[in-house]
Amino acid sequence: MPDSEVAPDKDMILQVLVTKTAAGYEAHCLPMDIVTEAGSVEQVMNDIVDLITAQYRYARDTNNLASAFVPAPAEAWQQLAHARPTGSLRTVDLGGHSEHCDNLGQSLAVQELDVTPA
Repeated sequence: MPDSEVAPDKDMILQVLVTKTAAGYEAHCLPMDIVTEAGSVEQVMNDIVDLITAQYRYARDTNNLASAFVPAPAEAWQQLAHARPTGSLRTVDLGGHSEHCDNLGQSLAVQELDVTPA
């Protein structure tokens, strides 16, 4: 793997901000700048985990892992100062067949953070 690429690590934690919206909930994965919406917290978290997995696997399969980890804009990161952890960390399995990756047992953790005003 070239030095410029980012390799996932089991100790890597992806921060996901969850915000209540008029239509339900929004989840924003800050280290990968992925956003999705759904009607419930459980569904939005399931959807964001699916998107994280898909983006990582596509980047891995195209031999361009650096493209998977493009951080969100600074204003999104500033919301972390007001975020409260909710629930436990979710483990995301990044495995799956790929001709570009020898270590298929990699995983990372997703941390749900509530940024809805109290």
